[in-house]
Amino acid sequence: MPAVTQYLYRCKKYKMNIVETDICIVGSGMGGGTLALKLAEKGVQPLLIEAGNLEQNSGVLPTTFSGQSFGLERSRAVEVGGGTNLWHGVVAPLDRRDFKDGTTYTGWPIDYEKMLPYWASALNFLGFENPALTHFEELDSRLKKHANDIGYNDTQICPKLFRVMGQPRRLKGAIVAAAEAGTLTLMSDTVALECIADASGARIRELIVGRAGARTTIRAKRFVISAGALETPRLLQNSRTFGPAGLGNGTGNVGKYLMDHPMAFLGKIKFRRPTRAPLFSDMREARRNRFRIGLIPKEKTALLNSNLYLRPAIPGATPDAENRILVSLIAVRKMRDLSVDHVRNLLANPKVLYRIIANRYVLPIRYHAADLFFVTEQTPTSESRVTLCPDQVDAYGYPVAKVNWTVSDADLINVGKFIEILIADGLKSNQYAWDEMPSLDKWRKSYTSAAHHLGTARMAKDHRDGVVDSDLKIHGVENAWVCDGSVFPTGGNANPSLTICALALRLGEHLSKVTRTDD
Repeated sequence: MPAVTQYLYRCKKYKMNIVETDICIVGSGMGGGTLALKLAEKGVQPLLIEAGNLEQNSGVLPTTFSGQSFGLERSRAVEVGGGTNLWHGVVAPLDRRDFKDGTTYTGWPIDYEKMLPYWASALNFLGFENPALTHFEELDSRLKKHANDIGYNDTQICPKLFRVMGQPRRLKGAIVAAAEAGTLTLMSDTVALECIADASGARIRELIVGRAGARTTIRAKRFVISAGALETPRLLQNSRTFGPAGLGNGTGNVGKYLMDHPMAFLGKIKFRRPTRAPLFSDMREARRNRFRIGLIPKEKTALLNSNLYLRPAIPGATPDAENRILVSLIAVRKMRDLSVDHVRNLLANPKVLYRIIANRYVLPIRYHAADLFFVTEQTPTSESRVTLCPDQVDAYGYPVAKVNWTVSDADLINVGKFIEILIADGLKSNQYAWDEMPSLDKWRKSYTSAAHHLGTARMAKDHRDGVVDSDLKIHGVENAWVCDGSVFPTGGNANPSLTICALALRLGEHLSKVTRTDD
C-alpha cells in the first residue's frame, strides 16, 4: 500500500486532526517537488502537501482576475508534480546582468558565481547530459559557428544558449515512487489554508490545511511554502501576522511585483535562398537533449533582458488567427490533451501544423522564412500583484487569490526600442529581407503570459524590500522558507524552471544539514 494511502488510513482510523512532522512542504512542483525528493534522498522524510492528486489538473484553486488576462487556456497545473507537468523542457540560467544590485526593484542578493554549480546540479537532476554546459561561450567552436548561419549585428545583439529536453522530466512519477518507498509522505487533495505563528511572531507553529471538507492541523519544526507565485501570497495573506515585515493580513511586500515573460510574434524575415541554420531550429546534442539559441540585446543597449527566437516559418503574411492557435496549444502536453477545437483548427490551418512540427522536432529543415518570436523581461512594479478577494471564498471559507497582472507602459516602450534596433541594424543582412515588419502595435495587442508566474514573495537583503532573504528564509521568521518562482526579484529572459530547481537543491542542502544537527 502506498505511503500516502497508509498515512491517510491511519489518520481516519484514529480520528487524528493533528499531524506532527519535521519538515512540511506545501506544493509539489519544480520547487517543492525537487526539494522533497532531495530531502528524501538525504534520509530526511518530508511531509509533502499537494492541492491536486495524480490526475491531470485535478485540484481546485479558485482565482479571480482584475488585471490583464494571462491569455492562455491554462497557466498552471494543480496536480502532483505541479508545473513540471506543463514544462516544455526548455532551460537556461539567468544572466550575470540579472544579479547586479541596483534599485529596490532589481538585482538578486545572491552572487552569480555561487549559482553556477547549482544550475549544473539542476541540469543533472532534470536528466540533461553534460550538466556542466550552461552558457553559449562553453560550446565548442564547431557548434558556435552555427550562430552565424543567420546574420545579425553582433555589436547590438548576442546569442544565448537554451537547452531542450525532448521528453521533459515530470516529477510526479518520482514523488509517487518515493511515497511508495516510504522516504517521503504525500498528502494529496489537500489545500494549505493558513499559517499560524507563535506568540512572538518569530516562528510558524502550525499550518491549517483542508481535505475532503475537513480541516487538519499540521505541526512541524520547519515549513517550506512552494505553492507558486499565485498561491504562495494567498496563503501568506490569509495567515496571522508574523515577522517584522508584517506578513499576513495583506500587509508588507507579500503579493507585490507579480512578473511574467510577456511573449508574442514580432514579425517575419524571408530568406533570399534556402538556409540551413540548425542552432536556431534546434540541434541534437544527445539522444534526449537539444541545443537552441536565442538572440538577446547586449547590456550596453540599456534594454530589458529580452530574447528573440528565430523559428522556421512559411513565407507570406501570417494571419493573427494562426498565431493565436499556436499560443492556445502551449499548455498541450500529449495528443490526448487536444480538444475538438484544437484538432479542427489544425486541420483548417496546415501552416500551423508545419510550424509546430518544425519547432518541436529536430528535422533537416532549410529556412525559407523565420518567425520572430519575442519574449521580454518584465520590470517589477507594485501595481502588478496578487491580493485577496474578500467577496469570494473557497470551500473552507478563506478568500481566494485576486490576480492583477499589469505590464507597465515603460516595458512596452522598451519593446518598441528593441524593434527600432532590429529594423535599424540589429537584423540587417543581404541574406534575407523583411517579410512582415516588426510592429509594436501588433505585439502590444497580441502578447500573452508565458506561464512563468514570478515575484510575489521576492528575495531581498532587507524585509523592507522583499519577503525572503538570500537563503529563501522568510525575513524575521526562524522556521519558514519559500521555494518557488515567487522569490525571483527579477525574471531575466530565461525560462525559470532551471533556476527554481537550482534554488530547491540549494535549500535542500541547507535543510538536510540543520535536520541532522537537530538529531
